[in-house]
Amino acid sequence: MEFDWDAGNLGHIARHGVDPWETDEAVLDPNRVPFPAHSGRTGVRRRDEKTQDEPLRDPAEIPEFSSEEDARAFWDTHEVTEEYLERAGPLPPEALPPAEPGSRSVSVRLDRDVLRRLRALARKKGKGVQALLREFLVERLYEEEKREGLVG
Repeated sequence: MEFDWDAGNLGHIARHGVDPWETDEAVLDPNRVPFPAHSGRTGVRRRDEKTQDEPLRDPAEIPEFSSEEDARAFWDTHEVTEEYLERAGPLPPEALPPAEPGSRSVSVRLDRDVLRRLRALARKKGKGVQALLREFLVERLYEEEKREGLVG
């Protein structure tokens, strides 16, 4: 599955320091936790999307899911509306996971082939691309620090 990105959403995610491939990775990650999200009328759309999603207008319309598969099936056919977002209101800060201390977002440009290879390897290892890149960076950094005599 691939996503089509319009200029407005490319600008939106860029303001948050996120690249389209990072968003694709998060959406396609088999280990993700499903949650309601606003998709809007434009922006990220599945290329194979053929039907209009059923609009959700109230958080009470969301059923309890017995499995991630059930949740996925529901969210594949439903879309959050502006009315839903107004009724839901903002999440309280305690509902969000804490930010990683000391973690900062860094943008790195990769050519298509390198990114394709990274995605394939990450998928084979059951990891996200970002997790695999962090692992590679930490391992390689340690090797270079050893070679330069910075660590024992």
